[in-house]
Amino acid sequence: MAHNSPAKGYEASVYTGTPLIVWFSLGFCIFLSVVIVISQIVNEHVESKNLWIFGLLIIYIVYVIALSLFVIRNYYGWSFNGDPGAHIGHVKSIVESGHIPDELFYPFVHVYASQISLILNLDIIILHKYIPLLFGMLYVPFMYIFSKSILPNRAQLILTTVASMTFINGWYLNFTPNALANHFIPLFLFIFLKILTKTSAEWEILIVILVFMFPIFHPVPTLFLIILLVSFHYPSKLLSVLKINSKTSINDCSIRTKHIFKFTLVLLLFVWGVTWISSFGVWDRTIRNISILINEGGTTKLDSLVSDVHTAEGYGYNVIDYVIKTLGSTAIYFLVSLLCIPLLLKERRLNYSSLGLKTIFSLYGPLFCTVLFFFLLYFLNLAFGPLRIIYYIVVICTIFIGYFLNHEIRRVRYQYRGSILKIVCLCIIFMLVGVFFNGMMLLYPSNYKLESNPQTTETSFEGIKWFFKTRNIDMEITGMYIVPYKFALILLIPVEKIQMEWTIPKELAVPYHFGYNNYSSLSESYIRKNDLYLAITERDKVTAEKIFPDIAKDRWTLSDFEKLNFDSSLDKIYSNNGFELYYVNCRYIDT
Repeated sequence: MAHNSPAKGYEASVYTGTPLIVWFSLGFCIFLSVVIVISQIVNEHVESKNLWIFGLLIIYIVYVIALSLFVIRNYYGWSFNGDPGAHIGHVKSIVESGHIPDELFYPFVHVYASQISLILNLDIIILHKYIPLLFGMLYVPFMYIFSKSILPNRAQLILTTVASMTFINGWYLNFTPNALANHFIPLFLFIFLKILTKTSAEWEILIVILVFMFPIFHPVPTLFLIILLVSFHYPSKLLSVLKINSKTSINDCSIRTKHIFKFTLVLLLFVWGVTWISSFGVWDRTIRNISILINEGGTTKLDSLVSDVHTAEGYGYNVIDYVIKTLGSTAIYFLVSLLCIPLLLKERRLNYSSLGLKTIFSLYGPLFCTVLFFFLLYFLNLAFGPLRIIYYIVVICTIFIGYFLNHEIRRVRYQYRGSILKIVCLCIIFMLVGVFFNGMMLLYPSNYKLESNPQTTETSFEGIKWFFKTRNIDMEITGMYIVPYKFALILLIPVEKIQMEWTIPKELAVPYHFGYNNYSSLSESYIRKNDLYLAITERDKVTAEKIFPDIAKDRWTLSDFEKLNFDSSLDKIYSNNGFELYYVNCRYIDT
């Protein structure tokens, strides 16, 4: 049904464009599958019967369908105005020239995508939708093998796998190196745990390969891996210092060897990462930024956050409500992880020889260090924001979800049974289903999380292509939700790209209400000698009407767009069903 209802032009969101029966079916399947899985665990059938596999499979199918809905519904492109547009352009450049662009400091995904494009003879505009889907599908089996290497029983493993498919990570749809690299984090953790529990050259070779891969994949997950390797054994050392369960069944020589290998990995990852990234301009800019911030002060991410909060409150939005919707599920996962601390300490005292318990407790080292790093980033102003770090917090916390839920089911089953057991099971079911539903509502941009749909329609793409072919290169272009440079990376040759601005200059930004609340024409808002192009897309109009209707009176209304057609200072030079291009006559202004 979703496939038979393809997108016809720009949509306010995937949710409104997809038939309601599709969402009802997916929601029903999630509820049914969670009930099946929980009932199997409560009745202790996960070892003797395989019905839980059926429930897990249904959840995975729903997970894949939800991730691919914009592909199923035939979206032409996804976020060409954002980072995916730039990365599509880099891949096209590699395919056409055979060389990696000089400014590209994380080329792993681009080389991979260009190889797939050449082998399959498919344009990257098609592949940019399928590659994130493939990586998103791999995330679940990666989480499964990671969980299997650390959790002692099958019920915990099943619950953790279910919890990994609740869409709360927030990095699924975009064709960007950071998003794709994130999905390989559980695989790294799995191999890392293998070398801690087994002395095998095969696993050590694999992790060395990943250590060399990640710095050219993306620097942010590389930073997390350094934190992980450095802090992994801190909890165990702390317990030893406090003389809490200091016994161990592992040979001291073996422990020493593994620590040496772990230190080697940290050194390798740090030296190779710094060597690689420092050969690009982004390293110099980052160091200068930090130096200026320390010595002279400046704007931090915290300042930007406070400014955004004040702006949102000024427009009448409830910031607390927004935070609960977007970060509430993450807070639940983190809170459950904290609740596991006394449970794990108690179980370790009873079973101090269990390597699985020691390993899962060691995860608190990277968890707390990553949380600390998250807050530290708010006092800096790096090229990436603190919210990117939440992904890694969620990955670690997901393990504790499986452990905690299974522990509570066992505790209630043996101590209470009857109605109390049913109530606890219902609470677990509704908690998982609630996180699922909230995650699914956050999967795609919509007015639920106050984001406009980054869908790129074929008409807007063709309109931009026409503009690049016919434009006067001495004139600049402005627009509301259009980033010309991202399209230039896809459509223009290297020499032509140099002539494009990275972003629309602040002085050329489209004024609210197109200036009609102060002037009789748009051109009066631009005090300049040269004329200007104005691009209007269907996204501009739909966003004003359906995503931010409460603040339209302060920004743009549909009537403002209508006034453009009667503005004597404008000439409409191109129009199709999703893209309009105006010539703004500014020369009459004497400067």
